[in-house]
Amino acid sequence: MAGTARFWLSATTAVVAGVLLGGCAEPTVDRVVVWVDSVDDGAVRKVQVYDRGQRYAIELEPDVPGSDTESLGLAVDPRGRGVALSGQRTTRYVGFDDTRQPVLSAAPLFGAELTAAFSFTRNADALLRAPAGSGGDRFSFVPIASPVPAVAEAITAPEGTATGEFSMVSAADAPVFVWVEHGQSPSRATGRVQAVAYPSDVHPDGLQVEALTVLGQGELFGTPPGLVGDRQIRDQWCPHRTCISPDGRSVVTPAPGRCAFWSWRWDGAEDETSPTLIEIEDGCPAQPRPLPSLFAQIDVDLLVLDDDDRVYLADLSARTMRSAPKLWTNAGQLRLGEGGRSVVLVSDDSRVVRVDAQGPRIIAADAIPCAGPPSVAHVSANGLWMVRVCLPSEGEFAGPQQGVIIRASPLGTETFASVPMEALGIDDRGNALLFSRSDSGEPRGLFVLDAGGTVTRVDPLEPEPTLVRSTIVDDIYFSTQQVLR
Repeated sequence: MAGTARFWLSATTAVVAGVLLGGCAEPTVDRVVVWVDSVDDGAVRKVQVYDRGQRYAIELEPDVPGSDTESLGLAVDPRGRGVALSGQRTTRYVGFDDTRQPVLSAAPLFGAELTAAFSFTRNADALLRAPAGSGGDRFSFVPIASPVPAVAEAITAPEGTATGEFSMVSAADAPVFVWVEHGQSPSRATGRVQAVAYPSDVHPDGLQVEALTVLGQGELFGTPPGLVGDRQIRDQWCPHRTCISPDGRSVVTPAPGRCAFWSWRWDGAEDETSPTLIEIEDGCPAQPRPLPSLFAQIDVDLLVLDDDDRVYLADLSARTMRSAPKLWTNAGQLRLGEGGRSVVLVSDDSRVVRVDAQGPRIIAADAIPCAGPPSVAHVSANGLWMVRVCLPSEGEFAGPQQGVIIRASPLGTETFASVPMEALGIDDRGNALLFSRSDSGEPRGLFVLDAGGTVTRVDPLEPEPTLVRSTIVDDIYFSTQQVLR
């Protein structure tokens, strides 16, 4: 990327009515997918948008003389309402349905060099990006759904009481993030906790503030997590085994005891609040069974845990735990839906378990192993549909390579032979969006697998997409998100 590259998006073409792909009879998928054209006329490159069957383009132009568009960071926000593109110095967001174009820059951090990666808050209403070499205790931050004009500013962890190391975790369904001090080995909550709200109109009837506002603070000291086996979910959703509820009102971490937890909640007052110790006996697995490990919180009082063989829902208010078998012998993949209020686990051989407020439920019990490494699994927003594509292991077939599309739901597990493809997502009706690949790996066409099992090409992808960076600095052709309206 050019050293001074910055970019801006022209939203003028985004307000033009989209063109329905191929006529009214063609199937559509409730997904938003964006990609950047490989064709560059030297000044303007287009960001192509697939939005639930409509296609339109947004113009992308460099705003600094001598900069180029050869390498970009690209991501659709998790609610499918807009797209962020990122250069070395700035990240700009443009909404598909409004004119807001907030910019994230290094200015609030006194011009410090920024990391290449940027991210959205889980509520899809703010952007953040850390300075290079940062330990995760400060970010440049800008709301992208603020009802008032938004300006980037620095957010910094509070003064620590123990280790001084912090994680920032945002709520999945509220404009709230929490600073949690952590440290020691194995790492856990150890010291300060502080909840902060920011402006957002994603939920007009929910929490509303006009500026960054501290909601509450206190101290939280977690118990070291037990040994985590190879079959268990890691702590990617709850860093250091410390979880925040979807509404941002609760933070939970393990406490001393077999099935015990600290629950910390802010009350909006300036006084510090202390956590509550909650112990569960009803349904807690007895020794010598391994201690379940906390990996998600789907409501203020609902936690999701697992051990090698089972998945658990812990209800802190009822002080009970329910469980269901995993049915597989690997950690699998973790997905969350419904604004963080449901958890979906997908095994390497495509079996599916869903956990919501009603408890764990087996969605698909049939095993469909992949010959090669397990591909990325995509899950619908309601957590009832899963799609992935498996390719044969290298050298398995002497002829042209083939793929297998796997779709699972409570209706059963289906497989479809196909040319080499990759899944982009699936909606709540079971319609899946995929793209085909050439022998050398480039995208060749956009396809829909509809609920009836028919595969239809809906776009030739001409000009073809070019590689860009995702928010985690991997090279990608497409950025895609489930539509959560």
